Amino acid sequence: MKRLERPCRLMRCTLSIMAVVASIIGQVGADTLQTAPARPDVAARMTPDGLAYSVYSSGFSCTDWTGDLQRHRWTANGSNSRQWSARERNQGARLNIRIADTTADSGLKPFTWDNLDNEQQSILHRNPEAASALPDGRGRERLEYILGERQHEGTGQAPFRQRASMIGAIHNASPVLVSPPPYLAHLADAIENREPRDSYRSYDGFRQSPSGTGPRRQRLYIGANDGMLHGIDAETGLAEFAFIPSAVMANLYRLTDRRLGANQPAFFVDGSPVVRDAYFGDVIGWRSVLVGTLGAGGRALFALDITDPDAIRLLWEFDDSAEQGDPDLGYSLPRPEIVRLHSGQWAVLQGNGPGSHHARAALLVIDIRSGRLLAKLTTPSTDASPNGLGSVRAADNNSDGLADYAYAGDLQGNLWRFDLIPTGRPARESETDPLAPSSIGPVQPSDFKLAYQASPLFSAHDAQGRRQPILLPPTLIRHPEGLGYLILLGTGRRPIGQDETEPAPDASLYAIHDRKTKGQATRQSDTGARRSNLLSQYLGTGQGPSHDEPPAAHRGWKLDLPTEGAGTGGQIIAGMTRHHHTLLFSSQSHDPLACTNESPARIHAIDARNGGRIEKIAPDSGHTAAVALESTGAGFTLASGGMLFVNVGSSITGYDLSEEIDPVQRQSWMMLPEGYR
Repeated sequence: MKRLERPCRLMRCTLSIMAVVASIIGQVGADTLQTAPARPDVAARMTPDGLAYSVYSSGFSCTDWTGDLQRHRWTANGSNSRQWSARERNQGARLNIRIADTTADSGLKPFTWDNLDNEQQSILHRNPEAASALPDGRGRERLEYILGERQHEGTGQAPFRQRASMIGAIHNASPVLVSPPPYLAHLADAIENREPRDSYRSYDGFRQSPSGTGPRRQRLYIGANDGMLHGIDAETGLAEFAFIPSAVMANLYRLTDRRLGANQPAFFVDGSPVVRDAYFGDVIGWRSVLVGTLGAGGRALFALDITDPDAIRLLWEFDDSAEQGDPDLGYSLPRPEIVRLHSGQWAVLQGNGPGSHHARAALLVIDIRSGRLLAKLTTPSTDASPNGLGSVRAADNNSDGLADYAYAGDLQGNLWRFDLIPTGRPARESETDPLAPSSIGPVQPSDFKLAYQASPLFSAHDAQGRRQPILLPPTLIRHPEGLGYLILLGTGRRPIGQDETEPAPDASLYAIHDRKTKGQATRQSDTGARRSNLLSQYLGTGQGPSHDEPPAAHRGWKLDLPTEGAGTGGQIIAGMTRHHHTLLFSSQSHDPLACTNESPARIHAIDARNGGRIEKIAPDSGHTAAVALESTGAGFTLASGGMLFVNVGSSITGYDLSEEIDPVQRQSWMMLPEGYR
């Protein structure tokens, strides 16, 4: 079947989509880029024919551990063309690399031999292919190799690894597009200028000229497994900036190893950067801040002031040392969450991840301007196994721009709520918004605490009783009856270092009802959700479930993913996305790093409110609301206008979700709040 001329309606053309994807896979060669859980990023603009999209997607090569970032243009009439490839645009480039320098005003200095200290130089002298990585005196050559020198690749005596790209493998890191500041000025000003003052620097002025020199040009930032965060011009694809975090310096010598590949990977800057605008006080005003993580590459995160792309500043680095971080920081796999706190600071909410020194789960609250640890909330252990906190999702219950709560899961399968406000205060009769700053009063980071008397809101186990780790960020939706949240969470992705030969727990998707979200006191007895009192849903090929059980019997819903063999275990491999009442998520039953197509990745669409089938699927197809993508990754992004873009091999596929859908039958169930009359 030929590629569709127009984007199709997702649930009306499941069979067509599968045929198109099959034809794409038939063209994939051994050196084609593999896709991974990384999501594309999308910019949309209006044209006379409708919305046109620039889609930025990434991938990696199995053979030489290099990567690529590509720009595709997707027009309103359904045409799709590749605009550039960073691999092709930067073949002969010498990279503009910076490293940390605490004595410089910018916190950065060029990556040159003379700018390295003795220890850093000795590290680059190490030969990764020698026994015990004994030194070979080729440190300068390795530095030049990292900068882009090609003369020692694959030729001569003792060659370095040959590369098809100057950019390393992009596996878990998703690109982020930084354009002109995105907030609505009146909403941003309402956060920081609640009581108007003359010294306040307005967001509107920041939008017009972030650095004082006019509008900001677009740039992409992405982490790669070549030791760098890259900054790439969004229009040209040219590499303009790169930063090597201090925590990966000790492993840079490994980049010349000819054995590197999917079967022997080396991770460096493998996490997705997060960018938000934050207010740094009336003297400095608004700034655009990027927080980056190493993912599987190490125990560290960092923050860059990227307000001016031509004058980037390193704000701080945070690692697992007591001097420059906290020993409870593990591998920085969790995605950072940037929020404005009731205590007045802009902060990073960071799950500490797996592999920390104390092997426990903790929420780290880090000041975004200084990198100072404002608070650390450590969870009690519910199991003897090593633990770590996953990605965090903040909740702003009253939409005033301030984070009230935070939710995260851990490796032992527990869902935790963290209160970022004092709770249990008696409400005043005149009070209309119990979460407003005027109602709460002064807040200090020392007021933050674990909710429900330090008990988990829910503990996830599969049908065999095995704990299901929760590493991905939860998704929040308002409860259908308006009381509290449904916390949607996916399980199954293996933490780093787990024995791949051990049977993995089956993966599940859960929705857990958190009822007390307006500053009330919480008790352990308020939790209540158990696997036994969740409504069970399933993925199948019939018309979908239709349950009419009493609502009071359920504290949420669960959906177990089917397995493809004993002990294989499914994985929900990327964060979930909501489109109105539809929840989209991707799953795969094997390691997404693998370079085979033995196990398909699938994107599923279900009703977020009840876990049931969505209201309309492909007519007469007999299939569930899932799109099977025969590829090694299922990174997807939902863009404005209802377009869903998916990474497939070396191309982008788009589906239109914007059509209104009508009910075809009663949809399973409704949950009523406790005490509902």
